[in-house]
Amino acid sequence: MNSLIAVILTTVLFVISGWYLTYLIPSLEKIERLGLSFLLGTGITTFLWFLLYLAGLPFNLATLTLASLIEISLGYQLARQLKLKPIPSHQVKLTRVHLILISGVVLSLLIAFLIGTHNPLTAWDSIALYDFRGHAIALNHDLRDITDSSYYVSYPLMVSLVHAVVYMLGGVSAQGIHALILTAFIAVVYGRMKTWTNLTYALVTCILIIGQNEIFAHATYAYTNLPYLAYLVTGIIYAVSATKKDVYFLPFAGILIGLSTWVRTSETFWVIGIILILVQGWLTKHRYMGIISAIMVLMFRFTWTTYLNQVLVSINYSYEETVRSFRYKNVLRIISNWPEIYWYMRLNIFSPYLGIWLLTIPTAMTAMIKKDTKSILLFGTIFLSTCMLVLGIMVFSTFYTTWNQIGDSARRMILFMIPLTIITAVYSTYVISRKEKHE
Repeated sequence: MNSLIAVILTTVLFVISGWYLTYLIPSLEKIERLGLSFLLGTGITTFLWFLLYLAGLPFNLATLTLASLIEISLGYQLARQLKLKPIPSHQVKLTRVHLILISGVVLSLLIAFLIGTHNPLTAWDSIALYDFRGHAIALNHDLRDITDSSYYVSYPLMVSLVHAVVYMLGGVSAQGIHALILTAFIAVVYGRMKTWTNLTYALVTCILIIGQNEIFAHATYAYTNLPYLAYLVTGIIYAVSATKKDVYFLPFAGILIGLSTWVRTSETFWVIGIILILVQGWLTKHRYMGIISAIMVLMFRFTWTTYLNQVLVSINYSYEETVRSFRYKNVLRIISNWPEIYWYMRLNIFSPYLGIWLLTIPTAMTAMIKKDTKSILLFGTIFLSTCMLVLGIMVFSTFYTTWNQIGDSARRMILFMIPLTIITAVYSTYVISRKEKHE
């Protein structure tokens, strides 16, 4: 019971923290606004908390409250200066099909929350890394126990800081918060898809995403892949949502993609996010806003990597072997590894998600035939992500001798491709249906 209360209090704190910032996009659906508030509150508040620590303050509930108040004040002042208020969304009459779909979404998310809250932490990295750091921070109110090994700083602190909040509030397990991260993500997806299409397509999209085994499973244990997915994909669809009138989608895309690097910094998919933001800045004729939004991504990333480099220098961690291998292992090495690379990608990347990859074929055809801007941008993001994934594996294989023994890690790394592809496929279906009706 203590954990349940602590998780609920943590959630309320983060929703309140991010609430006023969402006023910068007045046209959001109510449910989407709640989900976005939670994601912004979780990411930005923990980031500000970390900055306060760098300024010499401890990690405790007082400084957490200060970080939250800074975010609330910032959002309130911006909304007030720009005179922005939420616009009531259009009410849609619910049919029996809608009620069934809504019940399926709510029940699935509730089950994931109950499983995550009831079950103990079991996954190795959850216990030894993310959750351990949360306990250490809650106990010591600093990072003294996690800066003496490169393992403990191998990932940014967001998830561990969220766990620390739960433990400071008296909770025993913070695992249930991950189901709420999925809930917030689904709320954003629902709002975007309802805006892009209609209520039925939005609910179908949510059901399809939650129904994916990998997605549902990650909502029940404490890994970083689901939070990473939530921020990266939300940032992508907000970048795609930008128009000449709705310019503030771009900075929100920058913040959200930047926050994905506050969860996991080793993946380089944030580069594609920056490209998408700059392209949308150009297409919507808000180029300066696009540049500013891209800089936001770099701000989050380089804040952590700068601190990380300082820690690694202090413990005499050497980059020499990796840098030399990356510099001198050339294309010939990759060519010689190609048969093994092929089987690695087939077994760990393409076969497990075969149905998802097959969905990219009709989405590509829709993008090319219908010339719909959102379809083109979404498919382009999927295509570039796939290219980056393949290239990354090829480079990775040249300087890690055990690269082919971490298939599970590779599958988790591309978890974000599941909802992104489903969103693109459902939207493409809507585009085809909509155009055919007019024709």
